[in-house]
Amino acid sequence: MISFDTKCSHSTPRSSSRTSSHLTPFLKFGLRGVALQSSRLAEMIRNEVSRQIFRNLMHEIFSRLESTRKRVIVKRQLRVLGKLLNAEGRTEFGELAEGVKDEYNSRKAPLSALVRDINRLQALGAVRVDREEPTPRNFVYYIDVQLDWPSRITETEFFAKLAALPKSKTYGFLSPDES
Repeated sequence: MISFDTKCSHSTPRSSSRTSSHLTPFLKFGLRGVALQSSRLAEMIRNEVSRQIFRNLMHEIFSRLESTRKRVIVKRQLRVLGKLLNAEGRTEFGELAEGVKDEYNSRKAPLSALVRDINRLQALGAVRVDREEPTPRNFVYYIDVQLDWPSRITETEFFAKLAALPKSKTYGFLSPDES
């Protein structure tokens, strides 16, 4: 039979080893994992909040345009922005065109209308267009929403930029004379 004194003498070194060195590396490892997952979750939350703020601002500001023609254009631009917001990261132009083709099919020149709308959104600062050249004769355009746009633009600045935009028959990206 093991006496109480023997139990205490065996359990004391075991408990001291747990608190001193044996579990410390494990606890450090576990805490690093918790910290990493917490930072990933915080980034996901920040990203979703930014997307929602962007959506709210775009609907609030774009819906204030007066003319019927501008409201039709805005409806298309909101659709483009919605597609870009739902995408993870940047979107290749061909994928975006395919995703919004139903909105543009009624236009005489659907691709030109899409390019014009993207150029307007780029001029307003709502999207960024990146051109990459996998080969010297091939261009690939990527469009990405600028999630910090709501914090950078004011209502007055938005309407001033909108008034300064070029008329509909000019092109920015995808134009033949662009170098």
